[in-house]
Formats: sequence, C-alpha cells, structure tokens
Amino acid sequence: MKQRINLLPLKPKQVRNWLSFKNLLTLLSVLFIGSSLAGFGMWLDTGNLQSQTTAFEVKNLSLQNNLMQLKSQQAARRVPRELEQQLSQMRQQVLAMQQMSEQIDDMDPTKRSGFSQTLAKLHDSIPAKAQLEAFKIGPQNHLVYLRGTARRAHDLPLIVKNLRAGQLLDNQNIEKLRTQRSGDAHSFELSITSGGQSL
Repeated sequence: MKQRINLLPLKPKQVRNWLSFKNLLTLLSVLFIGSSLAGFGMWLDTGNLQSQTTAFEVKNLSLQNNLMQLKSQQAARRVPRELEQQLSQMRQQVLAMQQMSEQIDDMDPTKRSGFSQTLAKLHDSIPAKAQLEAFKIGPQNHLVYLRGTARRAHDLPLIVKNLRAGQLLDNQNIEKLRTQRSGDAHSFELSITSGGQSL
C-alpha cells in the first residue's frame, strides 16, 4: 500500500484586517454615498413641501380676497333703516289684516240678527256688477230708500226680486223707481212705501 506524504509547507492562512486602509476607504465611500442620497431625498422633499406651502398661501390669499369681496357686497346689500321700518310696519299691517280676516271667518252668518242681518241680506241681493251708492233702513229692518248703479239694464228687476226674496221689501210698495243711463252704467233710485205712506 502506497502512502502519499506532502512535504510542502502549509499555506499560510490569510487573516483579513478589517481596519486596513482599503476597507476603511470602502466603508467611508459607502457612508458618503448613502448620506448623499439621503440628503438629496430630503432636499427633494423640502422642495415639494415649499411648493405646496406656496400653493396653500396663494389659495389662502385668494380665499381671503373672495371673503373681503363678499363682505363688501353684503354691506352694500344691507337694507337701509327706513326700509326696515317700512317693512316692519307692513308686516304689522299684514298681521292685523290676518287677525281681522280670522275674526270675520269666526263670525257665523246664521247667528246674525237685526241690522247686521239686514246688511247681509242687502249685500246678497245686489248682483256682482252692481254697486250701491246710498240706502236707508226704516223700522223693522225694511228698506226705505236705495240708490246705485248697475252695468246692465236687466239687473234692476233682479235686484227687486232679490230684495223681495230676502224679505227686505216685505208688504211694501215701490213708490218711486227712476233709472237713467250714463255711459255703460245704468243708475237707479228706489223709494219704498208701506201701507200707502212713504217711510
């Protein structure tokens, strides 16, 4: 059996020296490049933040200008004190008219009696296009005198018919009936007697 024997000397084991100049130079280069890249990134971020800050400032200035314009427009549109007083007076008048309307609505026409009932019957007896100018109511709430105008000539018989239906001419005779045409209107005048005597 053969045996091999190595008579050469052993190779020396290389021990790395981490503190050698070459290693220190490489480490410093890596640190320098890393810090340069980090600084460049921070510089870019700072530039972006500055541009955003500038944009926000410009937007803020434009919003402040718009706010000032709106305030000036609002001040220009303010209602003068005289108009405010007139507006409050008109509101009070409208409120008073509403209250009066409510009170009128609360009045029941079926509960009317006496003079108000006679006026309601007289109002209902006159056609829509006729107008009363004067009237007199005698004893027992009967008509004594009536004067007015009507748009049409055939409204007069209708008025007399309505007055009789409303018992405003009950048991009474018409003493005088006078009509006269003036333009488009017809004026009329009625005098009424009861029992042959003028009231």
